Amino acid sequence: MKRTVSLSFLVSLAFFVVSVVWLRLTFALPFNSPVTTFGGPATFPALVLGVMASLSFIVTAAEFWKMLRETGLKDGMPKEDIIRIVGLLCVMAVYVLVIEAAGYIPATVGLVLASLLLFGQRNKVILASVSVLFPLVIFLLFQQALEVQLP
Repeated sequence: MKRTVSLSFLVSLAFFVVSVVWLRLTFALPFNSPVTTFGGPATFPALVLGVMASLSFIVTAAEFWKMLRETGLKDGMPKEDIIRIVGLLCVMAVYVLVIEAAGYIPATVGLVLASLLLFGQRNKVILASVSVLFPLVIFLLFQQALEVQLP
């Protein structure tokens, strides 16, 4: 069976990506300036882009599920794998929004922990060790060996 991607799915996905990037740029303005205070010049674009991101995400998700229903899951990936992939994309989106405020190590510990849980890891020793050691090793590698500052 030939799989096709609808134009509305591609357009809504493009709108979602653009609105999230622009929304992120809106929050990249310096804090404690008149621009970022509520009611300042950045408030209206942030509200519009938040609504745009929400609505385009809803349309993208609806079109995605519509495509899955039309093509069927018999010759494709199992439904559980698709749910895991979508869940991982959501976790990564939260990570992008949280990393600057929380910092690299706490945000990455949360990302790794959520990813491991999402993909079925239930061993508490592995969850704790990998979630903590992976970000620490990467952080030390970048800080010491490469001399690159992480957020």
